[in-house]
Amino acid sequence: MEVILHKFYLEHQLDKELPSQKDQERWLAEIMHELIDPFPGNSFPGYRNGVLLVPITNIFNFKHKTITLKRGDKLEATYEPRVEGEEPRKHTIFKCTKDDLPIAPYVFAILYNKDVLAEDNDFINADWAVVAHTTSSIPEPEPMGVGTLISNHVHLDGGTRTNMSSEEFEDALKKSVLYWKDKCVATLVD
Repeated sequence: MEVILHKFYLEHQLDKELPSQKDQERWLAEIMHELIDPFPGNSFPGYRNGVLLVPITNIFNFKHKTITLKRGDKLEATYEPRVEGEEPRKHTIFKCTKDDLPIAPYVFAILYNKDVLAEDNDFINADWAVVAHTTSSIPEPEPMGVGTLISNHVHLDGGTRTNMSSEEFEDALKKSVLYWKDKCVATLVD
């Protein structure tokens, strides 16, 4: 089984958190080490077939960016593409410094199977691609964000179809809304 770091992951997330090629290679080696035994027995199912979340040891002390909001917290909104060439999306952000955030107790690599990526004409020369990593304060992945879930389900630009039935989507949306109703992902400022 071959796993690669997807270009979206490199450009959108990893280059910001691990800018050196050496650290990126070390991170991929850690992901591969965690995947070897047993795959996919140590993973969590993603939002659809062909998507897995694999627990990874946090060797780089990634910060946990999910903030539980308090009354009076100031949020900002932006309207911009996640990556160049994508249609803009609305983003709600909570600004803070890296020092304000705790080290993530749990990190999960998000892997997409090559067949899932091929549905959107994204072809890779591997079986799986790491498209992102996420952190959690609990030993399981946090529910997908409301906006991301909706964007994927209705297949907005850059979203990967969920292939959920109406009932499955409603259940996932309810879980997402209940989890994220008082939370926001932090945006780091200097």
